[in-house]
Amino acid sequence: VPKALAALGPEAWAALQPVGEKRVEPIEFTRGTADLSIQAQRDLDDIVSHLETLPTYYLRVEGHARADGDAEENRKLAQARGDAVVQYLLLRNVTPERIQAVAVPPSGTAGEAQSVSFVLGTPPY
Repeated sequence: VPKALAALGPEAWAALQPVGEKRVEPIEFTRGTADLSIQAQRDLDDIVSHLETLPTYYLRVEGHARADGDAEENRKLAQARGDAVVQYLLLRNVTPERIQAVAVPPSGTAGEAQSVSFVLGTPPY
């Protein structure tokens, strides 16, 4: 049984060294919300299974929103989407020390701008 990962502070999360990205179909949200679709839940269950095979890495969940409209509301929506994914992963027994949600600057207007992305990382050596 691998030992539990240590909790990271804000500076350590910011310094996390990416070791890869988990490429998945865009996690779907109901338009303009942070509500996960049924398909998104299935996709996240797959991510949980994948994380079980990578117990020594942290996961940054990056929330996205479209670039058009109010910038602050888009930032809040991006954060809410990341938070919704983290909450779902916590319910599936991913440890809270291992995951963090962040909002990334809005970009684009296509479906990928209305989703989340995942970055696997490790603290610098």
